[in-house]
Amino acid sequence: GEVITVPSYADAVKVVEAITHPVAHMVASLLLRTGMRLNEALSLPWSNVDTEERKILVAHSIDQVTGKLVTPKTKAAVRRIDIPDDLASDLAAYRERQKAGEITRHDPWVFPSETTREEGRPQVLNDRNFVQRFWEPAVTAVECPRFTPHAFRHLYASRLLEVAPVAFVASQLGHSSPAFTYRQYAHF
Repeated sequence: GEVITVPSYADAVKVVEAITHPVAHMVASLLLRTGMRLNEALSLPWSNVDTEERKILVAHSIDQVTGKLVTPKTKAAVRRIDIPDDLASDLAAYRERQKAGEITRHDPWVFPSETTREEGRPQVLNDRNFVQRFWEPAVTAVECPRFTPHAFRHLYASRLLEVAPVAFVASQLGHSSPAFTYRQYAHF
């Protein structure tokens, strides 16, 4: 596979902080703290977010070509993940700001787009749009080695492997094989 540049945790946090748009900031923050794939995060409906139980049900993704909602390729990819307390609080506060009209809201989506979308596509932030408008400028502003949003998945996995059993890390990432998880991420 391709070589993935994984940032230091400090640089990762600086990139998230450099994204000031509230929806895009919440996306980046979620990616850093859950290891979710970008298109899994973008397809998240509020009904799959439980801030009290601190769980997120990952059950969909957005097809990068068609922009339509799709179900994951494997059974393991559909998963209920644990989220840290601070992320649960941040999501709850973000939701309140949506309800108050301070942030774009298009229920049921957690990360709505500001523009109306074509028929058949969920009205959610587009992955390319997120990368070009918010991610790239933030990485440039932080002046760290360039990395993609997917690098947060690697950073999350490697940090979690230091403190949690590999089987738990595999379940959080949606891998059916802990051995695969270990091979993928142990070298970071």
